[in-house]
Amino acid sequence: MIFSMHQKTMAGIIQDVQRAVATSSTIPILSGILVTTKKDQIILTATDLEIGIESRGEGEITEEGSIVLPAQHFSSIIRELPAEMISFKLEEDQSLKINCLRSEYRIKGYNPDEFPTLPQIQDGTHFTMEQPRLKNIVKEIRFAASTDENQPFLHGALLNSVEGKMEIVATDTYRLACRRFSLGTGDELADVEVIIPLKTLQELDRLLNPEEGDVDITLKGNHLLFSFPPLTITSRLKEGQFPNYHQVIPEEFSTSCVAKRSELLQAVRRAALIAREDSNTIEFRFGEGELTLKTRDSKIGQAHEVVGIEREGPEVNAAFTADYILDVLKVIEQEKVSINLDGSEGPCVIRGIKDLDFTYVIMPIRD
Repeated sequence: MIFSMHQKTMAGIIQDVQRAVATSSTIPILSGILVTTKKDQIILTATDLEIGIESRGEGEITEEGSIVLPAQHFSSIIRELPAEMISFKLEEDQSLKINCLRSEYRIKGYNPDEFPTLPQIQDGTHFTMEQPRLKNIVKEIRFAASTDENQPFLHGALLNSVEGKMEIVATDTYRLACRRFSLGTGDELADVEVIIPLKTLQELDRLLNPEEGDVDITLKGNHLLFSFPPLTITSRLKEGQFPNYHQVIPEEFSTSCVAKRSELLQAVRRAALIAREDSNTIEFRFGEGELTLKTRDSKIGQAHEVVGIEREGPEVNAAFTADYILDVLKVIEQEKVSINLDGSEGPCVIRGIKDLDFTYVIMPIRD
């Protein structure tokens, strides 16, 4: 294998795939990146057996071949080399010789035949979405997923077909985010119910183009594939039974309020500076024409904020985790938000005022 590629191009491709490298595995080869040259393409692949990421770039290929290189050392060397052309040559002892200007390195590699082959998903259920749209959907729900790996069915998001549309839902039992959306071109996904791992959602959010392009999505068996050249993400789906989330989304409320999203976001953000020094709790009083935010006494002091609201129904006092409120206000794009409650201890539902397809449910903190 002999090829050359510019340092910036190679560094970018490594950055694309490196997050899929296994960080703690009993299989040494999973700590590496598979480098393959084929025609005019240099292909890098990494996988931890749950997620696989493949990225491609163009280069000058003299001789085709493949090698698995230890990701940490390979990445560090390429990142520190000058922004010039780099030449690569695979030696007979399975080490890769790297030359850039007057720098020369050799990295010992692994046998590429031992590297796991990513699933080839070609004849499954397929549909297409715009990358910016999918990126936004992922951003809206992924923060609500549980980060506890001991709850595997909550350590991700449910993709579910409901009444001719799709819903993607994430919850950690304290809060829930749900987005309903129509499909792009392709098959209608009837009776779909799969759990996408949180790591896959995080990588989609990182790698999807926020401005243009489509992503082809294919579902087959226990794998889901996202293709948006030059990248391909293959994800193994989670096993387990996702909770019945519809029963925790209230349909009736005793009190409903409307507030300007930006004004509320800034007030909560400021109050959170004090709240985080104690219990990270903010007390909300939904009064007549105004919402008062207060933090509990701490060593730092107290915070007091007032935001104008339109309210229907009786006054309500409720306490919420500051970051849980901030997370949803950051992803809602509408100018105004609705906050709906049924007393001080019932679930609170927050939505964009003109977007009923997005629902955020948060449980108040009970004394």
